[in-house]
Amino acid sequence: MFENVRADIAMAREQNLGAGNKWDRRIRVYFQPGTLAVMSYRFCHWMRGIRIPVIRQLAWLPVMLVRGFSQLVTGVHISSKAEIGPGFVVHTIYGIFIPPTRIGANCSVQTGVVLGYGIKSIGNNVLIGAGAKIVGPITIGNNVLIAPNSLVTTNTPDNTTLAGVPARISLGRNISTMWVLGGKEAVPESSYSPAVAMASDSERKVT
Repeated sequence: MFENVRADIAMAREQNLGAGNKWDRRIRVYFQPGTLAVMSYRFCHWMRGIRIPVIRQLAWLPVMLVRGFSQLVTGVHISSKAEIGPGFVVHTIYGIFIPPTRIGANCSVQTGVVLGYGIKSIGNNVLIGAGAKIVGPITIGNNVLIAPNSLVTTNTPDNTTLAGVPARISLGRNISTMWVLGGKEAVPESSYSPAVAMASDSERKVT
């Protein structure tokens, strides 16, 4: 969990604060509402992983308190059942809904983003613009940019841009989504894979 948190904080500094006084950037990031939403998810997801029977039941109280406070303040709901890779950033808050799904490393969501139930996975380096909606049992590839207010209803290959209602796919984009986001301390894509996370989670459940 703590490695993911460090990556989340590093990416939030790059995307939400930009250039500025180094000391100011180190402190301010912890008071950003988007950071509160991500940290709340990381804590609740970690608590959900506790397997000791009695402690697992007792853990529900702090989980409900933390999640309730975070949702009240930020308007962001991230299911504790979601599997989200390192470097996750809530760029702008309010009206964000993320159900149980798989999201890769270095992804960013903006205000009004709604992910429908049943989405299979979202890859690494994905930017979901303000007001965008993703629905259906679909898969989003790596290095994908989804324009604001788009409606995505089909599988999306790597290195693409989507825009429109319904969203149309523009192929052949060579510019990294990380460049668009302004992130300089990205977690290498090879270090996290939603498919690998799914396999690891299955192994934990079996054991």
